[in-house]
Amino acid sequence: MRDIKAPSLLALVAALSACQQDSAPEPEPAQVTPPTAVSQSNVAVDGTITGFSSVFVNGKKYELGNSTIVAVEGKGEFAGGQDRLRLGMRVRIKAVEQNGERRAGRIEVDQDLKGPVFSVTPDAETPSIGTLTVVGQTVVVDGFTIFSEDIPDENGDGLIDIRDLDPTTTLPAAVVIEVSGLPTEQGLVASRIERIDRSGSGDEDEIEVKGFIDAVVDGGTAIVINDARFEILGTTEFDQDFPPLEDAVGLFVEVKAEIDDEGRMVAIEVEREDDLDDDDREGEFEFEGLVQTVDVSVTPHRVTLGGMTLETPDASALTGLVGQRVEVEGSFDSEGLLVIEEVKVEVENTVRTEDEVVSVDRAAGTFTTRMGIVVTPTGDSRVSDRVDPSQGHLLTPDEFMRRIAIGDYVKARGYPDDADAVVWTRIERSRREREACRLRGPVDAGSIVGSRFAIRGVTVETSALPDDAFEAGDDAEGRDAFFELLSEGTVVDAKSDRRGGGCQLNALLLSSEGEVSFAGDDDVEGSQTREEEREGGEGEGAGADLVGTVRSVDGAAATLTIGERVIPVLDDTEIDADLVEAARGVEVDEDSFRFGELPETLDQLVEAGDRLEVELDADGNAESIELAD
Repeated sequence: MRDIKAPSLLALVAALSACQQDSAPEPEPAQVTPPTAVSQSNVAVDGTITGFSSVFVNGKKYELGNSTIVAVEGKGEFAGGQDRLRLGMRVRIKAVEQNGERRAGRIEVDQDLKGPVFSVTPDAETPSIGTLTVVGQTVVVDGFTIFSEDIPDENGDGLIDIRDLDPTTTLPAAVVIEVSGLPTEQGLVASRIERIDRSGSGDEDEIEVKGFIDAVVDGGTAIVINDARFEILGTTEFDQDFPPLEDAVGLFVEVKAEIDDEGRMVAIEVEREDDLDDDDREGEFEFEGLVQTVDVSVTPHRVTLGGMTLETPDASALTGLVGQRVEVEGSFDSEGLLVIEEVKVEVENTVRTEDEVVSVDRAAGTFTTRMGIVVTPTGDSRVSDRVDPSQGHLLTPDEFMRRIAIGDYVKARGYPDDADAVVWTRIERSRREREACRLRGPVDAGSIVGSRFAIRGVTVETSALPDDAFEAGDDAEGRDAFFELLSEGTVVDAKSDRRGGGCQLNALLLSSEGEVSFAGDDDVEGSQTREEEREGGEGEGAGADLVGTVRSVDGAAATLTIGERVIPVLDDTEIDADLVEAARGVEVDEDSFRFGELPETLDQLVEAGDRLEVELDADGNAESIELAD
C-alpha cells in the first residue's frame, strides 16, 4: 500500500507558510488520492505450453520478464531464459496474479521421458502418427504432438513425423529422444518430441523415465516400470522420504539411469513425483493431466492425476472421468487437502463450424467464413495445418495467420465465454474434401420463427428439408418433433449438402440434402463445471460428446473402449464416411452410414489408437462415431 503521510505533511508546511503572509490567500486543502486496491495471489500451474506472445499454458497467459527464471533440468537456471521454451513442453509455473494479470516468476522444464526408440508403429490410416516404444514405455503420438524442428527428415518424404524416428530406417545410429507429455498407465501421450544430438558427449546413453513402479523384483535389486527393468545398486540415490522398496509398488517416480557394459539399465537416482512441494500448495493451484484413479470410498477422497496423488474433501467432480484429460483448479486448505473449485473436461465444444475462408484480416488476427463466422486464433487455440505440414503442422496463432488465405477450408471448434464471445479451442486448415459447410451451436434468443432459427447470427432455413432430415433424438424424428423440442439455447448441428449449396453470408439455406439434429449441451471445456452439470439435472452422458483415444475394440460384441468407458455400438449408430473410406480404401458417396447396414465389423472400421468423437445417448450407447479433428 502507498504511504499517504508524505502528501499530508506537504500540505501542513504549505498552510504554515500561508499564515506568515497576510496577503496570501488561504490554501486549498491538499487532495490525497486514495490508494488503488491491489488483488494479488500466488499461482502454481502444471500444464502444456500452447502458445507464445508471453507464454500460454492451459489456455492462460503468463507475462514473462528479464527476472523470470527458466529452470531446465540438467542444464541450469536462466534469468529471462524464454528462448529455451518451446511449444508443447510440459512445464510447472510459479506465478503471481495481480488484478487479473499473471506474471511468471519461475518456469521449470523437466522432460517426462528420455531414451532410445525401440520400435515405431505408425497408424494404419494416418501413418504420420501412431505409437512409439521408448525404454519400455508406450508413447502415443497424435495429431497435436509437436516434433522439434531439429529432427531430420530421415525417410526423405519432405515431412517430419513419427516415421523419422524409426530405428530400422535410421541405422547405424540409434534414435534417442526426449518427450514431454501427459503420463498414462502405459507411458505418455506426447505433446512434444525432441531428438538428442549424438555429439559424442554421452548424453545419448542417459535415460529418464517417469512412471508407476509395477514391481520390485529379485529381492529388491531391481524395479519394473511397464516393460522396463532398472537395476538397483548400493550407489543408487533415493529421495530422503522414499519408503522401503518393498512398499514402493504403485508409486509414481522419476528414474535416471545409465546403460552399463552388460546392457543393463542401472538406476542412478530414483525420486518420487507423486506429490507437490510445500510452496506449490500456497495460493491457487491448476493442473492438467489424465485422470487415473478416483477413490471416494476413503476419507478424505483420493485422486491420481497425471501420476500425482492428491487428497481432497470431495472428489465427486472427477467421478466417471477416469481416462479423460482434464484441467483441475482449486486451492489447499489448512489441512493440506485440495479443495476442487472447477474441473474442465477436454472433450467437445458447443460451437463448431466447417467452411471456406472468404476474408483474412492479418492485422486483427482474424479470418471470416462464407457464413460470416469470425474466427480468432489465440493462446487458447490448438491450431494446426493439415494442408502444408512440411514446416510443422501445429502452429502458433501468428504462424497460422501468416498461412491462412482466401479459399482455404477450415474446421474450428470452441465454446461461448461469459460475454458470449467464442473461445476457439481447435482450429484446423484442412484439405478440401467437399464444398459443404457446417455450423453447430446454441440457438440464438428470439430467432425461432416458422421454419427458421439462428446460430451465432447465422439464419438456418429448413423449409426445403424433407421430414427424415430432422433428427430430434430419443427416437423422435421429423420436422414437427424437431420444432416441438427446439428452444433457445438448444445446441443444434446443421449441415449443408456436400456441394455447399446455401452456404451464404449470415445464412445457411439448407437444400433437400442437408440435415439438422440436436447435438446436446456438451460438457464444454472451460464453460461448465461438473458441479454445474449435475445441478442442471442432465444424466451423465445424456446427449454428450466424448472425444478420446480408443484403447480396445471388440468386433464380436460391437463395443469400443475409450478411457475406462465401454461404449456399445448399435445397428442405428451413425458411422462417418471417413471411417468407411479408410476401411475400404476407396471414396464413398454418402456422408455417413448406419452401422447395421455395413458389411464391415466394428474392428474393421475402428482400431486401437484411433482418436474418435463419439456422441452418446442417455444410456451411454454410441449415437454417432467420427474421427476427431
